[in-house]
Order: sequence, then C-alpha cells, then structure tokens
Amino acid sequence: MDALANVDRSAGLAYLTGLAAGYEPRATEVTVEVVWSGPASFHVPVRATAAVLADVVGEAKRALLLMTYSARHYQPLTDALRAAVARGVAVSVVVETLQGAGSALAGDESYQAFTGIGGIDLWHWPSSKWSGPGPK
Repeated sequence: MDALANVDRSAGLAYLTGLAAGYEPRATEVTVEVVWSGPASFHVPVRATAAVLADVVGEAKRALLLMTYSARHYQPLTDALRAAVARGVAVSVVVETLQGAGSALAGDESYQAFTGIGGIDLWHWPSSKWSGPGPK
C-alpha cells in the first residue's frame, strides 16, 4: 500500500473510471458456455457440440479452420458451411482417416460428412507423413 500513498486520489479515480469504461463494452463480447459431446442429459443445461459448431460456423467472417477426429453428416452444419462459403469465408476442414485412426474409428470415412459442400478445402494428414507414432 505504500506505493499508493503517493498517488493523487483524483488521478487514481480518473484512471480507474477510464479503465472501467474501457472494460465494460468488452465484457459483453466474450461468453463461456458449456458444450456437451456425450449422451443426452436433461439434468444439466448444456448444448450439444454439433449445434454449437453450426453456430460458430454461422458467425465466421473471414476464415474458418475445422479439425476433427470423427465426423458424421449433420444437416445444420452442412447448411452453415454452405452459407459461410457463400458469404466469402475461406473454409478449411482437416479430418482423420480410418487408416490413420487405426482401430479407433469404424464406419464411414470422416471426410464424407463434408462431401457435397462446394468451396471448402478438405484435408487429411497422411499417416505416411507422421513424424511420431500413430494412434494406440
């Protein structure tokens, strides 16, 4: 507190008032929300990851990079991605392959969730280019 003893109270108040005025508009720009990627829960108010993802895509303005280990077709996300491309957002999607996942994934390749969406760059990291061990 000794350092504050020599501060002019009116200058300190002006500083804190300016700090608060600058902080207030920014405080409403950031929100934190619980997102759930598991079985349905009616006990806790959460939103499903897929719905939140579609909302995030809907808010994108310039560029969007999606990276996923596993993906399935979800029409609201497909619609949001098409709309993002239409408004000029550069969309890149990086997916895991069944081969790259070893036995951890089964079913359709993840990239199939994004086929038919024109204007996106669809990528995967070939296992032949890995510098470390693959999935265990």
